[in-house]
Formats: sequence, structure tokens, C-alpha cells
Amino acid sequence: MEVLGEDLFVKLQEKMDFIPHTQSYGWLKYTIAKRNKSVIFFSNSIENTLICCWGEIYKIPFIGKILRIDGESISYQIQEGDYKIFYEQISEYVKKEHFAFVKVSNNNFYEFSYEIALRQAGFIRPMALSVCPLTIILDPDRERRPKKSWHYQYAQAKKQNYKFEVGKGTDEELAVFVRMYAEMARIKNLNSVPDTNSLKELIRDPHYNLFFLYSSEGEPLAAHLDYAYKERGFHMMSANSLKAREKKGVTQFLMEKVFEWMKEQGVKCYDLGRVGPSTHNSNSVYEYKRYTGGELKQYNGEFVCVYRKWAEILYGIYLTYKIPRF
Repeated sequence: MEVLGEDLFVKLQEKMDFIPHTQSYGWLKYTIAKRNKSVIFFSNSIENTLICCWGEIYKIPFIGKILRIDGESISYQIQEGDYKIFYEQISEYVKKEHFAFVKVSNNNFYEFSYEIALRQAGFIRPMALSVCPLTIILDPDRERRPKKSWHYQYAQAKKQNYKFEVGKGTDEELAVFVRMYAEMARIKNLNSVPDTNSLKELIRDPHYNLFFLYSSEGEPLAAHLDYAYKERGFHMMSANSLKAREKKGVTQFLMEKVFEWMKEQGVKCYDLGRVGPSTHNSNSVYEYKRYTGGELKQYNGEFVCVYRKWAEILYGIYLTYKIPRF
């Protein structure tokens, strides 16, 4: 395992067959701009790179340093044993550098071989999950049966002369996206709102696109921020204006238009992003995405390798009070 500088990491990553959005160059720059955390870059090898990733360093009072890795960029030549060796060496690095633990969150679709490799490398499932490992995907080659209410809203929207546009990532568009997101956040009691500076870093990556839906009068109603890499698309963020709540089928129409765009780009799997079926607010997101008629999928999810057991217990308590439990 190699610890790399950013420039060399980017060169090696460009050779990979798959780069998840959480490991993309745009997401790296967005993360640094928004969270201002230190980042470490890893690869299994410089000469024969099969896997590479970057991770953030979190420092939490009374717990210590945590290394958080969100997915990996991979070559399709990678084998179960390559994952095992790579994460054994990550584990050794974390121990040597006196981290409390390392946390891996992988949003590739579930594979037994991945879980086996991480468990054999000394990783286990965490005491507390910070995200739900479930999603819904739209597959252009699979017959889809949306709920009747989805059909109805979409049919009503088609009568409204809405205008769909692929954004150019201008400062004005980013400001509109942030404004609509802030309006939505107030209604839904969301704690975090993206800012234009960090979004500007993200949208410089050509794999990210903004999509807008306008009323017939040209008023912005809703927007998507999505990622597309080769045959995989991923829904990142949505923003809806207050005006959109007075209109019919705005979100359904925008989702369908973005899916059509994804298909035109050769995307074979459009991932609608994590869903959290539950008894709290996240269940409404699950219900909405389920109405698309998409297919339920499970991610590989979260794993930890812990060197201070008490630190993981404290971290679990910290998560319990910070976010809803999954």
C-alpha cells in the first residue's frame, strides 16, 4: 500500500474503470472546501494500481483521530484477495499513526466477496450506522412500474409547459440552486445547506451536472445535481422552491427528464441515492423514490477497524445524538 500526494493520486485514479461519486475529483474539492478536513491518499501500488482512495481525518473530542474512507476507485481486474491485502495495510497504517479507528463506507452494490475480504482484513460492522445501506435504482433495460400517483403527477406536469434545461454551472445557476435548497431546508428542517463556493469546486468536474426545471414563465422551480461516470449515474442533491409546492408534478417531471438524459449518455444504472425507510422523516424520501417503480438495492455499507474499543462506544453515543439511527 502506498501513501500518495494528490497529483500522483489523480493520475493513478484516471486509469481506474470505476470511480464512485464519493471518490471523484470534484467531490474531493467540494469536501475540502466545505469541511476543511485533512485528506490522505492511498493506492495498493503505483506500478499496478487496482484500487485507490482518499480518506478524511476527523478529530473528535474525547475520541481522537478517525480516518473515514467513502468508497474506492477500482480496476475491474481487482480480486477478493486484493481488497484483503489493501485493507490489512490500511489497518496497519491507522495503528501506526495512532488513529482511534478507521471507518469505511462503500456505496457499490453488495458483494459477498467484498465483505469477506474486509472481515478477513480485520474489519467488522460498526456498533452504530451513520447511513442506511439501501438505495433505489432506475435501469433503462428493466420494465418499470411506477405507482399510480407517480403516473398521475407526471401526466399533470406534462400539461404545464414546464421547461427542462441542463445547466452550465454558472455562478447565477449555483446561487439559484442554493436559494431553492435553503427554502426547502427550512420547510424540512434540514441542518445543512450547500454553499456556492464549495459547489463551484464540485461542478468543475465534468462528471457532475446541474438540471433545472422552469415554469412556463421562466421561474426556477426545482433542480437536480447529479453525477455520471461511464454506465453509472448517481443522484446527489435536489432543491425545490416554495413555488414548486403550488405546482403539479414538478419533482416527478424533473426526475423523469434527468433519467431520459442519463439514458442518452449511455448510463445503464441511475442510482437515486440512499433511502432510509424508518419511523422518522427519512421515510418520506424512501416513499417518494419507491413510487418511481425503481429496483431496491443494498450497498456494501459500513465497516470499521477499531484500535480503541472505548472510542467506538463514545462515537456510537455521539452519532445517536447527532443523527437519526439506522
